[in-house]
Order: sequence, then C-alpha cells, then structure tokens
Amino acid sequence: MDTSSAAFMSYARFDDEHNGGQLTKFRKLLSGEVRALLGRQFDIFQDTSDIAFGQEWRGRISAGIDECALFMPIITPSFFTSAACRHELERFAAKESELGRNDLILPVHYITCPILDDSPASSGDPLVKLIAERNYFDLRALRGRPPGMRLFQTRLTELAMRVVALDRTRPRRRRLASVSAGARSIAATPAKANQAASDEAGSGADDQPAVNLADWWNRMRRYLVAAECAHKEE
Repeated sequence: MDTSSAAFMSYARFDDEHNGGQLTKFRKLLSGEVRALLGRQFDIFQDTSDIAFGQEWRGRISAGIDECALFMPIITPSFFTSAACRHELERFAAKESELGRNDLILPVHYITCPILDDSPASSGDPLVKLIAERNYFDLRALRGRPPGMRLFQTRLTELAMRVVALDRTRPRRRRLASVSAGARSIAATPAKANQAASDEAGSGADDQPAVNLADWWNRMRRYLVAAECAHKEE
C-alpha cells in the first residue's frame, strides 16, 4: 500500500510545542482543505504523525522528502538554526533542481526572522537566500489565533488554492536516488520536466488538463478579496 505523502512540512518542533500545537493543527486543516478542493486525499508529512513507533526516524524523514512533490518549510528563527530543518531543505532543494523546477518549495512565514528582513543576499547563508527568493505565505498575523476564526479560515483556503494550482503541475513521486542520468537530462528545463512527469504518471484519473497558473491564481485571489470585503461589510 502506498503510504507516501503529497507534501512535506518541515518545522522546528519547539515552535509547534511553544504555540500549543498550532502547526500540527494547521497541517491537519490544510490537508483537509486541499482534499476538499481536489476531491481526493492529500497527505502532508509531519514527523510526529508519519513515523511509526520503532521506525528509524532519519531514514523515514529522508524517504518522506524523496517521495513528496511539494515542500512546505515553516519559517521561524528556529528553522534556520535547526540542523534537521536545514538538512531537509537542502535535500529537497537538490531534488527540485534535478527536476528543473523552481516552484515546489512553499515557505510559510510563521515568526518574523530579522535575517530575512535585513539583507538576505549578504547573510552568507545560501538557505536564507533561497527562502528570500521565494514567494512565501504569511501566517504571522494569525500566530496564536484560534483556527475557527473567519480570517484564519479565509487565509487557509487561500493557501489551499495555491497548493491545488501547483498540484496540477507537480511531478509525480520519484525517489531522488532512483533518478537516472537519462531522466536528469530530460529534466534540464521546466517544460521538459513537466512533460517527463506527465509521461511518468501515465493515463488515468491523475491526468490533468493544461492550465494557466497565472490566470487560475488571479481568479482565486479576486474571489478571496471579494469574500473578505463582504465579511467586513456584515
């Protein structure tokens, strides 16, 4: 039975524990919201829920990164000082590069990081620079807020729609160690990587029609802005 996840949440466990398990709740809610939009299961790997008792955790985490298609780092000061988080980001970044993609890492900014606000390019840290170059999802204003509040749900749905848009173009699961030299050659450009992923997926329910991600995302953002304005007028 396939037990791999579609996405991997990388985070410093202290941040989850210090905030009453909010990141665990966030992961569960996001997984459910994406499933509601896709109409099929969408699992997000988290080390506290996806590693069985007695299982060798380093190997399981490495396998989880290699098997997932999207990577979601929870950005906090502790993330950049965590050796485990840094290793996870480095491993997935290498996989993303081999696939010829630059859109499979979805940072979630949870606690303000001065190192990102100052001058990431001059920090001398390649991982800080990598995150600074990505379009991140800002969850800082909702830290500590109850998941049931209207604004939390609106923002969660916005992120879920972004994940769904990427899911339509994501490469099918492939272990990093199993990528052949031929496949690496095919994945030299994003367009060829997408074609290779489609060929690998084969025909069936997973096939998706070509979509214009920019148009899709703009339509979704207009819908969310209208919904939020309507809520304020109530």
